[in-house]
Amino acid sequence: MQQILAYSITSSANICIDIGTSIPSDCGLNLRSIFDEILLLSDTGGGATWKGEAMKISAKRMAVLNDHIRAESAHDMDALLAGMTTDCFNDVVGVPKPFVGPEQTAERYRKHWEGFPDFTVRVRRVLCADENCAVTENEWRGTHLGTFLGWPATGKPVWMRAIVIWHFKGDELWGETVFFDNASLLKQIGASIDIPPPFGAMKPATFKLDHPPLIGHGEKFE
Repeated sequence: MQQILAYSITSSANICIDIGTSIPSDCGLNLRSIFDEILLLSDTGGGATWKGEAMKISAKRMAVLNDHIRAESAHDMDALLAGMTTDCFNDVVGVPKPFVGPEQTAERYRKHWEGFPDFTVRVRRVLCADENCAVTENEWRGTHLGTFLGWPATGKPVWMRAIVIWHFKGDELWGETVFFDNASLLKQIGASIDIPPPFGAMKPATFKLDHPPLIGHGEKFE
């Protein structure tokens, strides 16, 4: 893989330099200071490098994730919760409220297993990681044999891709923020949604930002 260096000079201009490209000495750029601060995207097995240090999941955290995935696929609640902090959470995007604490987190997994008694999940690839979080692309499968998110059993097989943000406290798993395509799920189980005809005058709705509050690591976007 060819290495590429990218450095943002202004909000409207980027300089992208291929390794090995000759840079004129009179270009007016302090390349040394640029190279000291840039992000190197290189062929390091999928890991990014910041100032020469690989941004990868540590071996301890990877072991925690492997144990978690195995417990989730085996429907082993005791092992699942044993691998998480005492203030654990599970935040499924599209569900009104996050599940906070061991009891609610257990409820979230239990409801998923009840909806798909043969549920299994695996991590397809690690996308990125930092000191607090890791992001993975996951895949889960199961047969819709029970109620899930209010939808009664259909007996249909389901295969879903998902993006999961894993939040850590040290090397302990704190919680998950889970994104998957509910529309794809509904299509696979054969659900139909009745949209009533408009009644009366229609006008734009009023939305309140940042409601409900987010849970997990991350800085507020200003």
